[in-house]
Amino acid sequence: MNVLTNPFPLIQRILFGGYLAGVLISWKLWISSRLFPLIPVIEGIPGFPSPLDFIIAGLFVGLLAAGLIYPHRRIVQATLVLTLILAFQDQMRWQPWVYTYALLLAPFALKEFTSTKKEKPVSPLLLYFQIFLIGLYFWSGVHKLNDNFVDVIYPLFAVSLFKAGEGSFLLEWKWLGYIIPVTEFLVGIGLIFPRTRRWAAIGAIATHVIIILYLSPLGHNENYVVIPWNMAMIGVVFLSCYRQLNPIRLWQSALVGSWKWTGIVLAFFVWLMPAFNLRGRWDTYLSFNLYSGNIEHMYVGLRNQALEKIDKRLTAYYTPQNIIEEGKVLDISEWSFKELNVPVYPEKRIFKAIARSFCEKDIPADQLMFVAYKPPFSNGKYRTFTCGSD
Repeated sequence: MNVLTNPFPLIQRILFGGYLAGVLISWKLWISSRLFPLIPVIEGIPGFPSPLDFIIAGLFVGLLAAGLIYPHRRIVQATLVLTLILAFQDQMRWQPWVYTYALLLAPFALKEFTSTKKEKPVSPLLLYFQIFLIGLYFWSGVHKLNDNFVDVIYPLFAVSLFKAGEGSFLLEWKWLGYIIPVTEFLVGIGLIFPRTRRWAAIGAIATHVIIILYLSPLGHNENYVVIPWNMAMIGVVFLSCYRQLNPIRLWQSALVGSWKWTGIVLAFFVWLMPAFNLRGRWDTYLSFNLYSGNIEHMYVGLRNQALEKIDKRLTAYYTPQNIIEEGKVLDISEWSFKELNVPVYPEKRIFKAIARSFCEKDIPADQLMFVAYKPPFSNGKYRTFTCGSD
């Protein structure tokens, strides 16, 4: 059977393979016995105790490997249920690639698709992937259309990937930085229309290739966990959009069961809800707001009494930033990247939960300082909060 006629078995394996690679790279994210605090959705939800956390993590890896080899509906269902349980135990697991895999695997858990009848609803599933991809690229581009992306993120891109030196036109002509978000935006729009979809798919694939090179040792050499995600998305885009000339319809009135509402429900989450992130009303990572320059980071200032009470292993994550007198500064992003191999989930409630993990150590309030900022860190361009802040 032509893979472009029925690409879904291969797409399912690609998703399981990418998800498996991401979980293996970030394996400490999926256990409870670690230094970085668990941040449950509802305070008080416990993580799995050791060694049960390792057993559950092993089961998770086993399910993903099984789905790669034999992508059965029951395996998809079990994978999604375990993903949900683990996500409730720790919001740090709400990484954008986890969100993507969960949404794209969800239709494979439906009986309508895995039915053995000949009239499988292939077209609605194709629409499902296309609706998701339109939202992904459109909002990824929109969020990067800001001065901070051009002033901070783009120069890093130019220097690390293209080895641009001082005086290079790549650094002098900063307006070139807008090519990246405009391209992503146009890819999202182009995927809507059958006549432009092939070219949009090519643009999306080129974007992912550049991101992979940027994150690899050839470029910035960081955040390896999203490299498998970008590789998986190349396969998903090619198989679900290239040479696919179907119109985009959210409502499938001729269908029955879950499929009738699937397109509308998905569009609600990936087309509409990301708009609320512009006002801080929807999470950044659930809005495809990545590498935009508008994502907050966190420092913890620790004076001498605080330094005596924290775990000594945290000394590996100190930064030379001078935000507190007679003490040290802990870079939470550095801690997260080095221990969990993922970035911090960039929401105020997460920063406050991390702050509480220090406040609970009975450290005097004047010995702690919490700072949230958008790079680059500079005087006056940050906000501070305390253990008692709302």
